Amino acid sequence: MIARYLRALRVPQQEPTREYLETLIRAQQTHFPYESLSKLYWIKAGVRGVPPLEAFLEGQEQFGFGGLCFMQNGHFTALLAGLGFKAELVGVTSNGDVDAHASCRVLLDGVAYHVDLGLLSTFTGPFSLAGGAHEKDESYRQWRFTPHADCHTYTCEMRRDGVARRSFVAKAPARTLASFDEAYAHSSRPDALFVKNVCVFKVERRVETTIWNDEQHVVWPGGARTRKITGIGEFRLALREIGLTYQYVDHPQFG
Repeated sequence: MIARYLRALRVPQQEPTREYLETLIRAQQTHFPYESLSKLYWIKAGVRGVPPLEAFLEGQEQFGFGGLCFMQNGHFTALLAGLGFKAELVGVTSNGDVDAHASCRVLLDGVAYHVDLGLLSTFTGPFSLAGGAHEKDESYRQWRFTPHADCHTYTCEMRRDGVARRSFVAKAPARTLASFDEAYAHSSRPDALFVKNVCVFKVERRVETTIWNDEQHVVWPGGARTRKITGIGEFRLALREIGLTYQYVDHPQFG
């Protein structure tokens, strides 16, 4: 399964180094977009817990799927462990909701690093959990990552229009992906954030495309633009343009 995952990433196997970790992160964001379409797909299929690695890879191969935080970070952590990294999954409280998020912690040369592929952003790390804060301005939103004094946990915040919109506080203990099954099921209820809203984040050649319902944000080195998507046909075209072929979406604005 590790070999199949690496083929999807278009990356050969190498020794576990920080440089290789950074290569894997970039490849993951290129070939496994952060998106909620797959969640809707798995809900329709009656899947309650976090879909397993084989389903994750099949979704990418058939539809260009990636997934949300549990699938992205959970399966990426398994990939890293299979490649010889000391990697573990951790639970994260988001906006006060315990286990609403998960991220990855990687130990390299005695230092713990934070990696998060579940943020609709390239603000992924790896960030040292023994170092200082990191910030990123994405034009329409701003991020700040702050490691805690224990060198194993952190706080991350996303602000937009000067207002804190998302906050993330990590917990220290390592977790199994299966331990998030109930949290995943809770996030699949009809009123959950990524069920009542459609989102996609895809990175390709340093161009970052975000779709949130009827808004599309495109950010590239030195520039950015935002536009409104005006109908279901335009929405489906926008998906195809970034490699997502699954079109059967009940869109909150367009039906």
